[in-house]
Amino acid sequence: MTEGGLSVGEAAMRLSLPISTLENWMRALKAGKLERLGASHRPLTDVEMELALVRMERDILKKAAVLCQGVVTRHAVMEQMRPEHPLGILCRVFGVSASGFNASRSRGPSRRAQQVA
Repeated sequence: MTEGGLSVGEAAMRLSLPISTLENWMRALKAGKLERLGASHRPLTDVEMELALVRMERDILKKAAVLCQGVVTRHAVMEQMRPEHPLGILCRVFGVSASGFNASRSRGPSRRAQQVA
């Protein structure tokens, strides 16, 4: 459990982080390794942050050539990529909303999909 009473998985999902990343951070915090975090690093410039974002988007697009396919296919690919990439960036790259993606995770196949199958 985290300090806010959330499970690690819930907290990771809310932060759009892989669970393993959050667990690593929590271990480092308990070991006292985060006290001087960032002390020797200068902040990233706006250009560096934008470049990092563009690189991440490029890498996502390389992995998934489904942009011309339907929303259901995009959601399936996003589900596979979710542990490695923030949800907000995936939604922007694939042109879907986060609420639509989350709703698709909880509902079953559409009537049309059931008829085709």
